[in-house]
Amino acid sequence: WSAEERKNPLRYDATVSSWMQQVEAGFSRLHVPLNHAKSVDDGMGVEFQGATLHPTQHWLGTSVARRVMSTACTFAVLARHEVAPITVERLNGKLGYDDSFRVCTRSVKQDLFAWIHRHQHDRRRLQPLPASVWGELAVSALLAPLKQSSLDAPYCSRVECIDAAPGGHGRAWADFHTDVVHRSEE
Repeated sequence: WSAEERKNPLRYDATVSSWMQQVEAGFSRLHVPLNHAKSVDDGMGVEFQGATLHPTQHWLGTSVARRVMSTACTFAVLARHEVAPITVERLNGKLGYDDSFRVCTRSVKQDLFAWIHRHQHDRRRLQPLPASVWGELAVSALLAPLKQSSLDAPYCSRVECIDAAPGGHGRAWADFHTDVVHRSEE
């Protein structure tokens, strides 16, 4: 992502601003409207809409602080004897966003979605968590440090699409030659 081209990767300099202006000009030529309210001009390592791009280690994910908070919230829910399904549903939404930065972590949760779906009409009534759901939440929390993607990793020949819903998971994949994957980004 061109960070190596900067003279001092620890300092926010005019090069970054120049790159961003070139990207914005390209969008403008394509008649793509810019949303200036969503521009990030605060320097390196800022969190934007929940995502963080680490300025020197080149990983993309939710901030470490956010993942620590998600983990603490998960263990607070797991410590209860009974919990409202709406609480678990909201927690799962937060964990699901974290999962999106390391897609393989989504496969941990299966019984959780079925349990939430079963209780969709009594979401506020306290329920005991089944052991399998408790375990899925615990494993998801323990995987929090891994929920980031390295932008320096080599291209993978396997392309996957995953979608999770209360009724189950959808998953599709195909293997391509890395030249095809590399070309698709252009």
